[in-house]
Amino acid sequence: NAIGGLPFRLAGTFCNLARSVGGGLSEATIIGSGDRISVPYASFANTALSTMLDYSDWEMSDSGRCPIWIGPLAVPAALAAGEATGISGPEFLASVAAGYECAARILHSMDMSEQRFLEVNGETLSVFAAAGAAGRAFRLSHDEMLSTLTMAGIYTPVPAYYKWIGDEGLTPRKD
Repeated sequence: NAIGGLPFRLAGTFCNLARSVGGGLSEATIIGSGDRISVPYASFANTALSTMLDYSDWEMSDSGRCPIWIGPLAVPAALAAGEATGISGPEFLASVAAGYECAARILHSMDMSEQRFLEVNGETLSVFAAAGAAGRAFRLSHDEMLSTLTMAGIYTPVPAYYKWIGDEGLTPRKD
């Protein structure tokens, strides 16, 4: 998917943004370019590339109200973190699996009621795939992984749709 996303103009926009702010340590590669930038921004660029074709795998909650897209977040995060730490192929696959496990388990443990679904859309849970995958690739301790997943939950983005529609009385979210 990432290689297939390379020709899109929007992909170039995301990759150029990552290059412009992802300086510092040249630890990870943007797929298709060979450019090495920091881990978070390489993961960002590669995630953007991975979603250009919209051929992502997905997981649905038990109620069918909460979809998440795991692969396009878990794989780029594990790839960037793994490249920086020099993990093996089996460790890379274990890191991707950890991302899938984190996101899917959180999804199924937090299934939304119909009312909650109208307030917050579920795809925001996809971020746990990146946190779990990168945390495993970085070989985080139990406490460090817990902290990483907690920060992912705190800083989970609000879907753009809800910034403009259905925001009555939710000004802080819109702002």
